[in-house]
Amino acid sequence: MLRTLLSVVLLVSAFSAPAPAAQQLDARASLERSRDAVAALKSASYKVTSERRMAGGNGQAETAQGVVRFERLATEDAVGSKLSMDGKFDGKGPGGADLTFKLSYDGELVRGILGEDPVLWRGTAKSAEDILMFGEALMVRGLTSADLLAQDAGAETVTFGEKTEVGGVEVMAIECQHGEPGRFRKAVWYVGTEDYLPRQIVADYHLRGMALTEVQQITELIANPEIYAALFSLQAPAGFKVQDYVSPRQQAGPALLPVGSAAPEFELLDPSGATHKLSDYRGKLVVIDFWATWCPPCRRAMPLVQKLHERFADNDSVRVFGISTAERGTADPAEYMRKEGYTYGLLLNGEKIGRDFMAASLPTFYVIGKDGKVLYAAAGFEADLDKTIGDLLEAQL
Repeated sequence: MLRTLLSVVLLVSAFSAPAPAAQQLDARASLERSRDAVAALKSASYKVTSERRMAGGNGQAETAQGVVRFERLATEDAVGSKLSMDGKFDGKGPGGADLTFKLSYDGELVRGILGEDPVLWRGTAKSAEDILMFGEALMVRGLTSADLLAQDAGAETVTFGEKTEVGGVEVMAIECQHGEPGRFRKAVWYVGTEDYLPRQIVADYHLRGMALTEVQQITELIANPEIYAALFSLQAPAGFKVQDYVSPRQQAGPALLPVGSAAPEFELLDPSGATHKLSDYRGKLVVIDFWATWCPPCRRAMPLVQKLHERFADNDSVRVFGISTAERGTADPAEYMRKEGYTYGLLLNGEKIGRDFMAASLPTFYVIGKDGKVLYAAAGFEADLDKTIGDLLEAQL
């Protein structure tokens, strides 16, 4: 009798417990349902806190927070939605203060107020892409587009994690892994158990050659609120001037020093007070980055300069320097680099030498050869900067 009862219990258990494959299918189906919920959004308002750090803990995390409102465009463009953002980067302003920003996009013009300058910048999405870059950390792609959810729904493995709460909303965790662990994108989506809209996204991924971990937490999410068109056309407060913004990559200005020309001599101090002359490095390859703490594309390029520095850290024939120039107020470039974990050389007060090198926009990059002549010159951010310059250096060694 006992043997018969045990057989019945085991048989019932076998049919009631979900098999791994079935559990994975349910998780995948739930993520697809979340995809459909996002696709149905026409507009939304939400608060977001974002934290991004390089994998391996290199440098402090970059944290941002703010309020975002978006409305899908009838005809999708490179931005994808009308936008209104009011946010700040923690500790990124002069003297370690928060760096505040406001920006809007109405489908035609980008408008932005950046930091403490009494200027409202405006331009097309192409000419003012550096302003849009400020809002990148607060833009939750998992809410504005269903494409990312669709991509993760097709991941190699999709499984359930535990249920929890985010901002007072019950959510289910859905874990996605593309390809081999540690190599490709891994994400955990925390979606509402009732509306299936994302409330938190934790993602490990590669961006511009860097391994990053990003956490975005969404609270006070309102789906399809009534939004007025004027919200997407930021207006200049009293006392502000309106100025057209042109990306440094598009600015017309003097040409850079031509390849093959002799690089101007310079004599600059580092933060310790030591003097550095370009002629001191004759026989070495010297990489120079003209930058400033207030410059968005400069900050975007600095992780790539650090990566370049680390690639050649053991080679005494290569030196990498950032030359701080045109700083504002109480900005401290040495403290900024220390906080961010950048360890390449820093030279200060490069305004005069910047003019000698015709660095009319920031960032501007040069590679000086062993003979003191220009091997490479470029202005503006490029996503493959570290590879372009790194391969050039390798060819010269």
